[in-house]
Amino acid sequence: MRLRLLLPAADFPEAPARDAETRLSPNGLPSIQLGENDLHRLLHLAQPCVSTEETRYYLNGVFFTTKPDSGTLRAVATDGHTLACIDCDTDMGGLRDAILPRTVVSALLANLKPGGNRDVTLRMTRLMAVIEVGDIRIITRMIDGTYPEYTRAIPAPSDVASVTVLPAAMRKLRMLARVVRTSSFFESYMPVTLDAGSKVMRVNGLDEGSQVEVPVSATGDLTFGLNLHYIEKIARRAGTVKISGKGANDPFRVTSEDPDALFVIMPMRL
Repeated sequence: MRLRLLLPAADFPEAPARDAETRLSPNGLPSIQLGENDLHRLLHLAQPCVSTEETRYYLNGVFFTTKPDSGTLRAVATDGHTLACIDCDTDMGGLRDAILPRTVVSALLANLKPGGNRDVTLRMTRLMAVIEVGDIRIITRMIDGTYPEYTRAIPAPSDVASVTVLPAAMRKLRMLARVVRTSSFFESYMPVTLDAGSKVMRVNGLDEGSQVEVPVSATGDLTFGLNLHYIEKIARRAGTVKISGKGANDPFRVTSEDPDALFVIMPMRL
């Protein structure tokens, strides 16, 4: 595995010694154990929503926190346009909230296997972590910052309108969108209209009057706009997604077949 130096040697965190009996290192790092597949799932689903904007450095990673009222581990990521909130059954134990840098998230996903059955030991404080799986040991500084109050960005469930998008529909719309929006298809801005009343998902072309649409399963009678790229990056990881909301200008909840995974997408003006 190729490694790249990310920190000056003087700034690198000191590796704690192991203490199997207390599950605490001598310098006080609390620890938990979780399954390889569980950690892979948390990071795999949250990673697409991690921000790459350096000015908001505290969003440049996955936020490990406690699920309210349950004490279990939760992974959160947001770039201000999309948000991922992924839960698992592992007890948070004595771990404190902390932000795992996106470079470490990528390194872990490169070494964790979906469906893997190895145990992962996670020792973590707000400022550093030691992660062990198999013969791999990663020691990292955490992002030193305050994560925003993400729960305020999660809308309450609503049955006003919903649109269910299958992977096949996403592939078809992506292919058709290349025809009518050739010059901007690979840019980050790709407005798509979701018309629950007509049960279609539509992309308007750059030329006036040109458009493409695909049928979708829907309920309600709401027409709203989202960025196609935001839907895609979530659907690539989550599969079939259900997008629901109460108004065209409100944030939309995105759910999948995974009951412990929730996403949010901010709306676009049409």
